[in-house]
Amino acid sequence: MKKLAEKLLECLSINLGLAPNALKDALGELHQDLLINHYPPCPNPSVAIGANKHTDLGGVTCLWQLDDVVGLQVLKDGEWYPVHPKPGAYIINVADMVEVASNGIYKSIQHRAVVNPAKRRVSIAAFYDLHPDAVVKPIPELVSEERPACPAVRFGDHAMKLAIETDKVGLKVVN
Repeated sequence: MKKLAEKLLECLSINLGLAPNALKDALGELHQDLLINHYPPCPNPSVAIGANKHTDLGGVTCLWQLDDVVGLQVLKDGEWYPVHPKPGAYIINVADMVEVASNGIYKSIQHRAVVNPAKRRVSIAAFYDLHPDAVVKPIPELVSEERPACPAVRFGDHAMKLAIETDKVGLKVVN
């Protein structure tokens, strides 16, 4: 999975017109955290949520949905859209630090998980996150007069801030 994440960062870099290693270099050493989500059936899904709206914090997230139950939703233009699982496919989320390194060209999308009234849902998320002391700033080639640099971000501070905000999920991740 780490090779997949590194290849994705390479492709994203090339798409930006940069050297293949540009995003990887901007993010520094990545480590993998795994989270297994089990959402049991909920007879009244209007009173429960699987995971509150949030963005992913680090580099990229590779999500594998183990069954055909729709639960992941993405926010676009103020509306929630379901993501329909495809057998054998991964869902890739660009995370917050890629948004910073790309100077906002790539967006870390808000998403959430909802429960199903009749079926359980299981997913495995592989997060590729940064060292807490890593400081990410926009790649210089992506800064211009038309697109001024967004502020640099220390990953550990960013993660701590989001963990305590009420509209974010504060994930407890074990390395």
